[in-house]
Amino acid sequence: MGYASLAWDQSTGKALYAWHESHDADNQLEVVFMHEHDPVSFPGIYSDRIPVFDPPSLPAGHENDEFVWPSIKTGPSPNPGMRRVYILGRNRLAAGGVGGNVSENVLIGYADFNAALLDALQPLNWSYTTIPVLDAWHAEADTFVRRMCGSFAVGDDGRIYYAGYHSAYDPNTYEASDEPDLDVFVCDNYGAGTWQHYSHSSRIPSYNPWNSWLMRHAFYQGEPPNQTAVPDDEIYYSIGSSGHFNLLIDADGVLHFPGLWFLTIGEDSYLNPDLFTVKEVVFDPDTQQFAIREVFPVAGTSSDDLWWMPWDTDGNLNYDNWPLSQEQPDMRFQFPFSHWDTEHMAGTMMMMFAYNYLRLTGGGADGSMACLWQDSYKARMYNLHPADSLQYAAYEDDPEIFLALSSDQGAHWSEPAVLSGVTNPELAGMTPMWVYPSDALLPLATPGPTGDWKRLWLMFLDDHNWGAALPPSHEIDWGNVMYMALDLQFPTVSSPSEEIPPVAAPGLQAFPNPFAADCFLDVSLPAKSSASVTVYNLRGQALRHLHEGLLPAGEVRFSWDGRDDQGREVPSGLYLLRLDAGSLSATRRVARIK
Repeated sequence: MGYASLAWDQSTGKALYAWHESHDADNQLEVVFMHEHDPVSFPGIYSDRIPVFDPPSLPAGHENDEFVWPSIKTGPSPNPGMRRVYILGRNRLAAGGVGGNVSENVLIGYADFNAALLDALQPLNWSYTTIPVLDAWHAEADTFVRRMCGSFAVGDDGRIYYAGYHSAYDPNTYEASDEPDLDVFVCDNYGAGTWQHYSHSSRIPSYNPWNSWLMRHAFYQGEPPNQTAVPDDEIYYSIGSSGHFNLLIDADGVLHFPGLWFLTIGEDSYLNPDLFTVKEVVFDPDTQQFAIREVFPVAGTSSDDLWWMPWDTDGNLNYDNWPLSQEQPDMRFQFPFSHWDTEHMAGTMMMMFAYNYLRLTGGGADGSMACLWQDSYKARMYNLHPADSLQYAAYEDDPEIFLALSSDQGAHWSEPAVLSGVTNPELAGMTPMWVYPSDALLPLATPGPTGDWKRLWLMFLDDHNWGAALPPSHEIDWGNVMYMALDLQFPTVSSPSEEIPPVAAPGLQAFPNPFAADCFLDVSLPAKSSASVTVYNLRGQALRHLHEGLLPAGEVRFSWDGRDDQGREVPSGLYLLRLDAGSLSATRRVARIK
């Protein structure tokens, strides 16, 4: 028995559960459903366990599949006086049988219920739906693998969602596919409708810093004397090692899910475990628009067009500090995983696959949200390099809890609060692991000029054997499940004063951004002026002159086809669009992804 999931249905006051177990005599796992009669007044009175996914008695075409790792949700029903429960299971088998490539296509069962039906122990009538795109990925996994990491959510409008990201590669060569990897699947009509698929690239372009004093780049590939600088278009952030996250629907019906972005540097790049950042994906189902926002670290604001880099923390496209005695600039690192050991815990990739964990909560009408994850960078540094990391000695067996706050549905994220047994007396002697936040934030005080106060509850495991191998080899004493509450002051979001008149300035907007083929530039001037519109690379070299001469007051649109003045296509990467009009100027950064 394992991977239990709980849904608290406020409309009926019922707690509904699902997990997988060996429920019958065959050698396959079943997903079972159970409810608690009155969890508030008389906790601990449960119904019998009912199999919902019971192979081989599965929908046509899935008789040989085995759906486990369930998620359970509740929502409205189209039928009066009823609620609807949904259980999603993930396929742990490959289409080609044992030894094949798993894609984790999903099966969703749904049924209507109300309190009277559950109290009378009446059986529920289950219907099923699958996502055709994921079924197609499952069928072709022996020739090309697309494996989905997703989370499930149910809206109040009859739409259900499965969202996340997928890896894509050739199983014979392990060559990755450069394709949009963020995925949102939407089904209307309370699960009985047609599934729609929306996708977007998680890739965030970066660049290879150049030091004009040392006359060298930061990153090279190949062996001396044939080393070459890594091209800008081979340095980028993308999502990965993010298999454990939740999907949140805010009060406006917009989807949010957090993830880890890792930095790729060159074609021979290896996964550097210290070059991860925390970001969130935002998707509006009504406009089908994606956005990627920085949660931590942040350059500028979370939702502007500046991107934090380990050597460029303000996103100004220049390194922060590069001592002349070093071959690379100073860089800032973090390790957003709940344990540090990538050597003895089944290897780096498997450890990161199992020990990542991010959660969003809140999203109510007042805009308050919290994002929670764990970080073991200090423990990692001390355990790997004790002589050079004595300042982290107290963190040898102590992961940290990071908690970032937003007051405007994730448009701005605060610098995270950090909790640990080292810095917080309430956690002294504990090793907090697998920290679950409550689904809601409780208002505590009347809003004031310094920000609202909210209460957040946390449940976690005080791990007595931190860092067990994979699979776990703990002794009997695994630890204790703990419960705590935090009172948090949410930041205020500043807005420009209406009493200060805006300064007349030129405007420069670019879309789409990132772009693949053509990028459109909307230029606006407060008055008729001589102006130039130019495209530069990050070295400051002019690549394309889009306009030189007079421009009228108001807005004018230009387009750039991704070519330089000689008609040559520029590679994927970051570029600067610059408008100069007399003493006024405006700059916009754009990313090209081919």
